[in-house]
Amino acid sequence: RYGSVLLDVITVALAARVMRRWAGWDAGVLAAVLLALSPLLWAYAREIRAYVAVPLLTVLILALTERLLGHPRARRVWIALLAVELLLLYTHNLSVTVVAWLNLVVGGVWLAGRQWRRLALWVAGQGALLLAYLPWLLGQAPSGTPLNTPPRPSPELVWDIWRGYFAPLPVMIGAETAVE
Repeated sequence: RYGSVLLDVITVALAARVMRRWAGWDAGVLAAVLLALSPLLWAYAREIRAYVAVPLLTVLILALTERLLGHPRARRVWIALLAVELLLLYTHNLSVTVVAWLNLVVGGVWLAGRQWRRLALWVAGQGALLLAYLPWLLGQAPSGTPLNTPPRPSPELVWDIWRGYFAPLPVMIGAETAVE
């Protein structure tokens, strides 16, 4: 479990650094305190699962996105961002929402700024990322949860998606106490 704790500590430090760069020292300290006191991150740090890497990779994507939007000609930033996105996608299936939001933000910024060349490069890079993600995605065995089961059109579809993302599986309720 020490690896999970280390990843959690690195997440707190990286988030504090990003916030300090954006909003000053006080904001960086506040971000570190809020993340260090987050019960969700505490639970992740106690587990030996991919969950603990998701917040770290998400903060890293946030930092790289800020650099990409500030310095769009830096080829290393483009490559690093795509690599971290792919790593995040292969880490956990819930990371698809992070990548979706990233695409909305970056695509929206470049669309609003009418930066067509950068937008085209972004779309091409995300297309390559999708191709690299397909082997993992197509090789997934259905788990029986609404998240990994093909949707059936019905009025309950929205509830199934919500439950798949935010509600624990019935077998997992109370399981965290068995890990302690």
